[in-house]
Order: sequence, then C-alpha cells, then structure tokens
Amino acid sequence: MKVISPKKDEYGGHTQDSFIKMLSEKVRRQAERILALETYKDLCEKRIKDFSADHPLPVKPEHIGQSITSPHFGGVSESSRKSRMELETLRMENDRKTSEIADLRAKLASIQENMSRERLEKKNSISAVQLQDQKIYQKLIEQCNSCLLYTSPSPRDS
Repeated sequence: MKVISPKKDEYGGHTQDSFIKMLSEKVRRQAERILALETYKDLCEKRIKDFSADHPLPVKPEHIGQSITSPHFGGVSESSRKSRMELETLRMENDRKTSEIADLRAKLASIQENMSRERLEKKNSISAVQLQDQKIYQKLIEQCNSCLLYTSPSPRDS
C-alpha cells in the first residue's frame, strides 16, 4: 500500500504533522483552562458554604437569582447574619471616615488659601517697605548731589 502525502490545502494550508501539533497545543491550552475553571468553581463553592452552610451544591440554574432566605435554601445562617452586621458597621464607619476626610480636606484648602494670602500680603508689605527705602535713598542722593560746599582759598593753599 502506497502512502500518499496530504496536500497542504486539506489542512487549511498546513501539513498533516503541523496540523496535528497545532491541534495538540489547542487541546493542551483548553485542558489548562478547564483545570483553572474547576479550581475557581471549588473556591466559589467554598465561599458559598462560608456564606450559607445550607446552600445546595452544586449550584444549578434554577438556584440563580433566588434569595438565600428562601425556604429552598434553609434560611440565612448565623454567620451570614453576623457578617452582614459587620459589613453594615464597616460601611457606616467608612461613611463617617469619608465625611471626616472631606472636612479635613476643606480645612486644609482653607488653611492653604489663608497662608497664600498672608504670604502675598507679607510680600506686598516688604515691597512697600523696600519702595519707601528706595525713595528715602533717592532723596538722600539728590540732596548730596545738590549740596555744593563753598570754601574760600586758604593761605596755606597758595
């Protein structure tokens, strides 16, 4: 029996060997993805049991969208109630802290604005003093330049 080499067109532009390698790699990637999804499913089921110990597993499509307080799920567990109360307490604390932060930011902005205004006033005050000093200095120079001291010749000068 004679082995006929396949044409490249039969495998989408690939040889039979390269096509097999490509499919093998695709199957390997899909197997890795399935393993990752199963690990994630296990984690989700653990979290569901932490939240509600009576929750039926595996989760079925008819469970989706139902309240955990429904009779089907056996009500809310004590740990779930505690968790919700802790969550509500943390939310209220977060709201209070957020409000405090907003107040502190407003105070900081006010202080920065006051400091900026004071710096500007101080700079203007210094400029005014420097301007006065310059005017006084200018007057002194004018007085010195306009003052001619007349002296008569002394007998010793001859």
